[in-house]
Amino acid sequence: MNFPESFDAIKNGAVVITVNQRLARHLLSKVEQAYIAEGAVTWLSPSIIPFDTWLMQHWQERFAVVGDSVSSLLNKTLLKPEQVQVLWQQVIRDGNGSELLNVPATAKAANSARQFALAWGINSKSGINDPIDQATFNDWHVQYKALLAKNNWIDTPSVFEAVYGLIAQGSMQTPKHIILAGVDVFTTSQGKLWALLRKQGCEIDTLNLDKSTKNVQVITSADVKGESWLIAQWTREQLTNNPNANIGVVVPDLQSQRQDLETAFMRTFYPSITYNVNLPLNKPYNVSLGLSLSHYAPVQQALRLLRFFSQGLVLNELGEMFRSPFISAGQAEWGERASLDVRLRERGILKLSIKQLRTWLAPNEQQDALCPIWAVSINGVMALLDTRPNRTNASDWADLFRRLL
Repeated sequence: MNFPESFDAIKNGAVVITVNQRLARHLLSKVEQAYIAEGAVTWLSPSIIPFDTWLMQHWQERFAVVGDSVSSLLNKTLLKPEQVQVLWQQVIRDGNGSELLNVPATAKAANSARQFALAWGINSKSGINDPIDQATFNDWHVQYKALLAKNNWIDTPSVFEAVYGLIAQGSMQTPKHIILAGVDVFTTSQGKLWALLRKQGCEIDTLNLDKSTKNVQVITSADVKGESWLIAQWTREQLTNNPNANIGVVVPDLQSQRQDLETAFMRTFYPSITYNVNLPLNKPYNVSLGLSLSHYAPVQQALRLLRFFSQGLVLNELGEMFRSPFISAGQAEWGERASLDVRLRERGILKLSIKQLRTWLAPNEQQDALCPIWAVSINGVMALLDTRPNRTNASDWADLFRRLL
């Protein structure tokens, strides 16, 4: 189905399901331009959404379904990705051998394995090269599902199964016409869903997007870092040949590879620059994925301070706190705090609490206060900590954190 045919179908109420949000925005803009070209002044908002959003819309519609088939789903709480990650970490830590694992990374891999298995219909009896790893994952998976059931929770992969069940029972209203855009490969579960919808009378078509006629070339690399350097070098070569070219680089799991990619681009485009702070504002490249707040130095220091107010910090984190310009009088007392860092290391201090730090900063007969401005700030913090509640609501905690910082 080409775009003019899809546009006619959209005007008749067809739903367009895209592979991602970026394509949905692009097609929405294209449809709006088509309406304007026709001279339309107003029109119904077209339904052009990613598959995950379409699925969640149907999940929310369960409240409008009447009958026993949906009663067990009404009180389910959908977990956010961060909550799912924490739950997997809990399961892995409770298992055997967690001391030898990078628990956050293992939790992320286990969650990906669950999503992959459900999407492609893989069960525990599928052929696996390493049965020990599979057995360990199966144990974790059983515990994970038990926690979901016990607490009446549900995760995103389970939402697909729930929505599919409601559609199969005829309990949920579905579109009469669906147009798939940018979906080159269907997972087993998606294929099963499209077959069910066709059986119920839904017409399903595929939008043929404009495709480049250029040749495709595959280049292999030894590892991710090497691949990042190849991408950066190739991109610079293309821009050198054509400065007006627009080049898009699609990177799977960009968040985990971002550092390697940015380093490669910086070294390739600006080989004489050592630090990111020296990069020009208008670079010929940019990364579309923004950094989380925890990657920025002021936020890192704020989180470190809040942790320091309740528990001690190890020496390397203390050193980062001492050298931080974001802490009270950080620049004015930089030399004194560096001296304090040296003294702690000479004494073999490996961990320090806020009470112990106040003792180190307090004046005595041999010397004046080491960092007088900081000492005053810490005394104020200690006074607030003495009056903090053990339990309170979120807004009170937020106000306390604001005053502490």
